[in-house]
Amino acid sequence: MNFDEILKKNRSYKDDDGFMIEYKFNYWAQFRYNQIRWNSKDDFVIIEFPFVHEEKEQIIGEGVIQKYLSPNRDIVIPTSSQKEALLFFLSNEASLGQRVVNNIFDEYNRQRSIYKEPDDSSYMPKLQNGNELVTYLELTRVYVLPNSYGNTSFVGLYFGGCSWDEEHGLGVLTWKERVVKIGHIEDASDLRFSL
Repeated sequence: MNFDEILKKNRSYKDDDGFMIEYKFNYWAQFRYNQIRWNSKDDFVIIEFPFVHEEKEQIIGEGVIQKYLSPNRDIVIPTSSQKEALLFFLSNEASLGQRVVNNIFDEYNRQRSIYKEPDDSSYMPKLQNGNELVTYLELTRVYVLPNSYGNTSFVGLYFGGCSWDEEHGLGVLTWKERVVKIGHIEDASDLRFSL
């Protein structure tokens, strides 16, 4: 499969945030928290290619300079490193997905111990393995970031459906087959992250 074939088979468009593809995943389709909870019928996930951002400075007071990131809409997206990352991600969806789930399961158990959740908690019940997370998570967005390492961009997964943190969801940042960060949406869409 190449990038052009992905575009032919899926709806894609550009908006103020970047380039989007509506994609139906195989592995991630089983994770159905929002669908179960809200009876949602969405069967695709948005894959977002955010614009390349540049650091700029703004004077906000006498001697005070604020730095911020600003999208550069002149750079064509997806970049070659973003395309490379998406192709790797899709070609390894099941194995990478299982690695992500195992890492989330470890984080889930760490969070359970911090919150001292009882085993029969409806909020964070005791689970035997990561595969039991299917009814507690739902992948709602994938970020193929412009920042990269080597020739491959970072890919962030945002689980907007997350039973133990419905307000912030869960964010996972990956690079190729590695899980490099777990946290909230800011971690899945971190335009400044580098290895």
